[in-house]
Amino acid sequence: MKKIFLFLFLVGTSGVVLFLLYSLSRQTIRHLASPLPTVAPVPTERVANPTPTPYSVKLGDKTYDFYFHKIEHNETLDLIPNFEEATSSSFIFQKNNCSFGINGGFYMANRQPLGLFAAGRIKKGEYVTSTTFNGFLYQSATDSAKIDFTYALNINPRNWQSYNYIFQTGPLYFLKDKNRPTFTDENPARRHLIARNINGELYLFSVFEKDNLFNGPRLEEIYAFFENPEVKKIADFELVLNLDGGSASAFYDKNVQVVEFKPVGSFLCGK
Repeated sequence: MKKIFLFLFLVGTSGVVLFLLYSLSRQTIRHLASPLPTVAPVPTERVANPTPTPYSVKLGDKTYDFYFHKIEHNETLDLIPNFEEATSSSFIFQKNNCSFGINGGFYMANRQPLGLFAAGRIKKGEYVTSTTFNGFLYQSATDSAKIDFTYALNINPRNWQSYNYIFQTGPLYFLKDKNRPTFTDENPARRHLIARNINGELYLFSVFEKDNLFNGPRLEEIYAFFENPEVKKIADFELVLNLDGGSASAFYDKNVQVVEFKPVGSFLCGK
């Protein structure tokens, strides 16, 4: 009789252990599951219209969707560092009451900016000599945001305190230049860009593959994108500055959120 009771006890205990292991495995799977890439609407109270259908262009055998925002004369851009904090762009967007925005430049594995980065009179990154990171977005104390490309002519790294903010990124594309560089980067990725037209007006762009929000054109395809008739209808662009892209990029305006998968290093908040 004792053997029967012992057998039943062992069977019951094994069943409980197996049930607990099964439940734990399901919780672990749910915890590790990666969110699908989405274009999420801004919270309802901030949305004036439904999420618009993106614009589309075809480059080769690929179709790319895109959103853009023109920065009006009465709108400004502020640079918000997010390297150590690594908070979501949605949180940054709401906390700072941004009406539109886009991520900033690149950062390294140690979550420090790649290249010169200074905001609020605090420098977080040092200038690097690079043919790829050859562009700068900056705002002086008296000017609106501008794109520049030559450090030696217009920017002195020792005078970074004279800017409200400045950061280094790239590449910078000269759309009117016939001599175009050859890019070795063959990796497609979502591209977030700041473009300047011939009148000096700035536009923010989010460009991604139609069926994969984290994929997008290769670096060399940016020229073809801005030469596409659908894009040329928007404006006659002359300069384009590449920002961080892929999974560490985010874009917002009053109707659209293109969300990140990895934290953005910095955010350009428009008001």
